[in-house]
Amino acid sequence: MNAPSPAPLPTERFVRPAVLPVLTQHLEEAAFYWLRRDAAQWSPVMNAEHVARFDQLLDAHLEGIRVAGARALPLAQAALARWLTPDEAFVATYAVVGVPDAAALAEIETLLIANAELARGAAAALLWRGPIASAALMDHWWQHSEPALRRAAIPAAMRHPAVQRDTLLQYGLQDASALARSRALRCIGEWGVQSYRAQLQAALADEELICRAEAACSLALLGHGEVLADLLAEPANLAALPMRVLAIYSLLSPEPIFAAMLQRCMDEPSCRRALIWSLALRGDPGRLALLSDWLVADGDGRLLAYAISHLTGMDLDLDNLWRPAPEEEGDVATADEGLLYPDVAAVQAWLARNQSRWIGLPRCIAGLPMDLSSMEHLLQHGWQPQRQVAAIWLTAKGQNGLLARLAKPELSYAR
Repeated sequence: MNAPSPAPLPTERFVRPAVLPVLTQHLEEAAFYWLRRDAAQWSPVMNAEHVARFDQLLDAHLEGIRVAGARALPLAQAALARWLTPDEAFVATYAVVGVPDAAALAEIETLLIANAELARGAAAALLWRGPIASAALMDHWWQHSEPALRRAAIPAAMRHPAVQRDTLLQYGLQDASALARSRALRCIGEWGVQSYRAQLQAALADEELICRAEAACSLALLGHGEVLADLLAEPANLAALPMRVLAIYSLLSPEPIFAAMLQRCMDEPSCRRALIWSLALRGDPGRLALLSDWLVADGDGRLLAYAISHLTGMDLDLDNLWRPAPEEEGDVATADEGLLYPDVAAVQAWLARNQSRWIGLPRCIAGLPMDLSSMEHLLQHGWQPQRQVAAIWLTAKGQNGLLARLAKPELSYAR
């Protein structure tokens, strides 16, 4: 669609004096805490309390950027141009909202268009800025000719009280860009828009894999998990799935589909980590024995121990089931950084002692049955993967918007 002239952006009432070192710290810390928060979404070493603390610290530094007004914008632009990362895109977009500087906005847009991965940070900034302040830029981007900017506008638009979601989704589904089209398909499931089931079915034949995957996930959230069968036709696809998609597949696939995937992927070494996550996210206590067997054979075992904890509620620290890290590990960062090393014999003994807690449960999480009470509790107090599972489960039960709110809180959105 043709891009109209940019709507005038709302201005801050005052441009207050800013102390450069303090302002620089606000900008750097805002980028840092948003990046930490974003990385924490699926972190097994982060829980709701940790994320809430990130939110408080992030909001404090964003307040400094709001107070600085136009003084913050050149510094944010320079950082974005230098690093070209989503966290700097978050800060630059946040800074440009409320500042009437068309040239600065154009420079930021040029970088967003040239680097599609930056859209995630820009989209988050619109949400954190709030519906009133970000409305003009959101509308400008939604009508823009560049798909990266249209994609960045969709999450904020879906949560904006003045936006007609039907209109947004209709345009999004007709978008020529897979970036914007897939984001609209994702929103249908996350917000429980049942009237678009036919469009989701049609999108299962989309030429772009990302669109087919998002259509399948949304249909599963709307109660049609059988469409997930084709998502993992090839074992190699399992390891390539984003965690959100893997979780929806693992949690909502009918048992025959999940069992067939497990059989196909069991002997693929490249799929092992994804399989461990998949078994944890599904929450089937009948497959704990498989995780336990892998734990015995694994030289590290940290992710496997977390998977067992995710299902059973086992706590390596409080239950004294851990062992010291090997000396050769040193300071080398790994995918399982922060997780304790399990004492394998102690873990197996704990499982034997506590198995009566989950025997007879078709699905469990943190040693609790997958039911409304448990899921609502874990959404508020669980570890991050448990909170994500709870949000998916509750969304499939009709509590719409939880996945969006888990990723972007209401803390600043009311401003």
